Amino acid sequence: TIKIMSPLYMLLAFLAMVVLTIPALGDDYKYKPPKYKPTPKYYKPPPKYKPPSYKKPPPKYKPKPPPYKRPPTLPPIKGKPKPYKPYPPYGHYPGHPPVEAVP
Repeated sequence: TIKIMSPLYMLLAFLAMVVLTIPALGDDYKYKPPKYKPTPKYYKPPPKYKPPSYKKPPPKYKPKPPPYKRPPTLPPIKGKPKPYKPYPPYGHYPGHPPVEAVP
């Protein structure tokens, strides 16, 4: 296959050579020294970089919370209420000796 392709390769190489030499022919491609600019009497520094103003994105859609629902009340307790038993005097708990009163 290389024998058949060789004329194509030659043509390709020739075209590449031509393309690469074109810029050297033009006068515009020669180096030009930069034009000298005298510094003004009052030197003004270049403006400082200002970042582009940031615009806040619109708020994302938030689903509305469901309306407040009261928790269900506890069912009434059935049965008799236990009678109130006052605490025994201090120190008279079962298994404790009575505590002497401190004057």
